[in-house]
Amino acid sequence: MRTSSSLRLRLLLLTCLLIVQGCQFALSLWVVTGSNARHLMFGISDRRDGGQAVRLRTIQVYRCVDIYWRGAAHGSYPPDSKLVWSAASGSDNRATPTTHFAYGRTLTGLKNVVQPHALETPGCYFVHVYASDAMGDDRSAAVGFRVLQDGTIEQMSRRDEDHLFSHREPM
Repeated sequence: MRTSSSLRLRLLLLTCLLIVQGCQFALSLWVVTGSNARHLMFGISDRRDGGQAVRLRTIQVYRCVDIYWRGAAHGSYPPDSKLVWSAASGSDNRATPTTHFAYGRTLTGLKNVVQPHALETPGCYFVHVYASDAMGDDRSAAVGFRVLQDGTIEQMSRRDEDHLFSHREPM
């Protein structure tokens, strides 16, 4: 009887290990301290302030006011016509590996899909990024931020981001 429960425990642990190894974890995306509306920098890596470079695949920036639930077929993100800035790599993804990027400036291997709009002061925005990690796996990251009246940038808290995506109608 002891052998049977020991075997079940080992199988359970092995199953959990295989599941965890197969999962793709999100990247960390953050606003770099000292950013302002004229020079907004983002950090991206496996963890906040991490050193693992990624190859950016897509960058999409939305105004908070345009984010609300549009139903299962469309989700919360607005149509591309509402993007504030968008950049993407080609299918070969030759983007230069990086841990930082600036709003509106494309890195080698990326091209603007939607030219960057000037950030409103005050304003609220949300950034969603897809990137390939060092192993070549596609991963995503997102962060919200506010442009304050004086032009400084404030990163949104996780709670504020959750609230942003809870809206069922335009703000």
